[in-house]
Amino acid sequence: MDGIGKSEATTLQKIAKFKCELTLEIDRLYNELLTNVDEVKKRLTKKAKSDISDIEIQRKVIVDISEQFEFLTKHGSESQLLMLFNTTRVAIAKQENDFQNLNSSYACSDITFLKESGIKSALNSLGSVGMKLVPCSITYTPHKHKQAQISPEYDKMPTKFKIKNECQVPYPDERISSIVTNKNRLLLCFFGDKCRAFSIWSGTGDHIQDCTLADYAWGMAIIPGTYEAVVTLPLIKSVQFVNITSLVPGKVLKVSDRCQGVAVIKNMIILGGIGKV
Repeated sequence: MDGIGKSEATTLQKIAKFKCELTLEIDRLYNELLTNVDEVKKRLTKKAKSDISDIEIQRKVIVDISEQFEFLTKHGSESQLLMLFNTTRVAIAKQENDFQNLNSSYACSDITFLKESGIKSALNSLGSVGMKLVPCSITYTPHKHKQAQISPEYDKMPTKFKIKNECQVPYPDERISSIVTNKNRLLLCFFGDKCRAFSIWSGTGDHIQDCTLADYAWGMAIIPGTYEAVVTLPLIKSVQFVNITSLVPGKVLKVSDRCQGVAVIKNMIILGGIGKV
């Protein structure tokens, strides 16, 4: 069941990632279309301005010829009109021909969008979800085919110990109830009638500092990622926090029952008493 849940989560993540990629691709195509529209608009505008310029040039030539004919009609003679016609007929014929060619090339230009015909069918399905069967790694071997079991080899157990460093604690009549190491330091808790000490020693056996707790300590654990330790005070049904850098005792918290053991797992303080956790 755990495998099914994990595969479901992985599949949903893949689908979400594909959706994001598809959205980004659609945005890219959309922006590309906007750029195309702007480019087509610029080309059409440029061509329209060029056509208008050509028309204006022809208009000026025609107006000039027309004004000459109009002037001679009012103030000139027929011979002058005939002479003007002979000198301008080639220009008039050219303007007429150019106008016909220019007029035939004109067309109304619109910006249009032609969508892909197959895009709907392409988006009818983004894929499919199915099952993938992976052969199970567990196999059954009949009893008669089982191989003889070979006892594992163990390293030889140590038979001798040599003391490297030895130190004398300042409370000879009390018991060391808990020892924890931290960065080449020894953290000690004492339990006895006259001592409520939390003590720090160096790895070479040199005493560094003590602090007094609210009551006799029993168990101790360092909170990972911090400079704090938590100790159990079973006689007063409490736990107390200690700063292991400044050795300043912190707040005391009441618990429901006596607790001796303590551990810190995933930001949770686990307390152990007699027969229960």
